[in-house]
Amino acid sequence: WPEWRDLNPSHVEVSLENAVEWKTKLAAWREEVPELRFAFVPYYWPVTGYVAGWAGLVIWRKRRFEQRPVE
Repeated sequence: WPEWRDLNPSHVEVSLENAVEWKTKLAAWREEVPELRFAFVPYYWPVTGYVAGWAGLVIWRKRRFEQRPVE
């Protein structure tokens, strides 16, 4: 990354007011982020449709080949 040697890694003391403000902002942000289980809800319907489509295709082919006359 450019000019990485100019990075100053020293620690700066933060005032109590700024620390409290940052903690409240982080807590509010954490509440806005949905839980992991809610992140996958929109994918249930496409996956269900995909699996149902393939299941329908398999059942249709099975019935089609069962009805073929044996020569």
